[in-house]
Amino acid sequence: MTSLTQPARVFFISLFVTCLVLLMSSCSKHAKKVKGNYIGTLSINDTVISNNANINIDEVENNVISISSNYFNTYFVEIDKNRYFNSITYYSVEDNETFEISNHGDFLLIHSQDGEEFIFTGNRN
Repeated sequence: MTSLTQPARVFFISLFVTCLVLLMSSCSKHAKKVKGNYIGTLSINDTVISNNANINIDEVENNVISISSNYFNTYFVEIDKNRYFNSITYYSVEDNETFEISNHGDFLLIHSQDGEEFIFTGNRN
């Protein structure tokens, strides 16, 4: 068995480091892509409360966001993304939460808190 020459070792080490850097830099940063202010219709227990409701989404970690509004307490949600051809949808990975944002900014939220069900449909402002 022959050992690698010095140039071959340098090449493989630099290839390894490059792959490692690319892998580390390609971590999912979904929260940054969905953060923002969303305006739309909010219903509480099937009663429309506002057609101009405001929901704010902030980045907490790479895949964790906080959702806040004047109508419910701020809470945290872990998200992931699906890709369908040229469409991307971000969604909640938690079973008790419905959260979907398309790459076009369309937003659907179904959230239960303190015995009330909040349904929000809107767009990024």
